[in-house]
Amino acid sequence: MIEMAICKRCAMLALAMVGTVAAAEIKRLMTDGGDHGTIRSDLPGGWPGDAADAVTGRGLSEAALRAQALVRTLFNWRKTAAAVHRGGLTHFRPQDGVYVYFRYLEDDLAMVVLNKNTDAYALDPARFREVLGETPGIVGTDVIRGGRFDLSKPLDLAPRTALVLEVER
Repeated sequence: MIEMAICKRCAMLALAMVGTVAAAEIKRLMTDGGDHGTIRSDLPGGWPGDAADAVTGRGLSEAALRAQALVRTLFNWRKTAAAVHRGGLTHFRPQDGVYVYFRYLEDDLAMVVLNKNTDAYALDPARFREVLGETPGIVGTDVIRGGRFDLSKPLDLAPRTALVLEVER
């Protein structure tokens, strides 16, 4: 079974990658890189004898349904995020188990934060002023849950989480 934290991190990584590279990286991360039988397994559903159907949701576990909802929300947002499709990429060296990158195009800016730590972490956004700028009161909106974050203050990251913020600057 796929751990939800891994699913979230994979979905967030997909924002920055395209094509074969993204697919290969997601499969590697979701299977811990090893079992090629698992990597190449069929999507459940639509075949005689399948106990679950990933297309309709029939027979899926609660965790699988949550993963589907997460990916659906993220990729529906992605459809309208010009910076993701045509923008530039700036990423920062991972520090203390946290990786941050930005996608940007003109006034559109997305910030992706991946915390692989098993403990909570306070991320100081000042490290990213090169991209965020010096504007006081800069705010990011969580595209998954809708919460708003003041990016002039440290972000409290839960353990093993991913966060995608649409930044208003």
